[in-house]
Amino acid sequence: MKNPLKKLENCCNKYPLTLFIIVLFLSLIISRWIGISLNIHPSVSSFRLHHFYYGLFLLSLSAILLIFSKLNKTILSILTAISLGMIIDELILVFTLDKAPYTWQSFPQALMMTLIFSMIIIILSKLKSSSFR
Repeated sequence: MKNPLKKLENCCNKYPLTLFIIVLFLSLIISRWIGISLNIHPSVSSFRLHHFYYGLFLLSLSAILLIFSKLNKTILSILTAISLGMIIDELILVFTLDKAPYTWQSFPQALMMTLIFSMIIIILSKLKSSSFR
């Protein structure tokens, strides 16, 4: 019987796009859950840090690591998906101009935007793979 971690690694290598989309959705759900249930508002001086900024930081970090390190692309893909999930969740609150506090009310819009974003990624991936044949 194969080691479960080895099976997971093989699955991640075989289906990297699926892994990216799953982590993207999980990141969105977890960041919304943390924002609502823990109600933590870190700030620097009087400037309140939203998870949008954490997402931008992680996205920048993953870009730097992609250029300068020899990390596995799966790890960088997961880091990128986490950062994009955080960014999308915060952008939904900006775009909906929701006057209500940070709640689950705007979560369907966040899921829809993530679904559209995922579909665009899938289409671009298919176009890329078909152009090299």
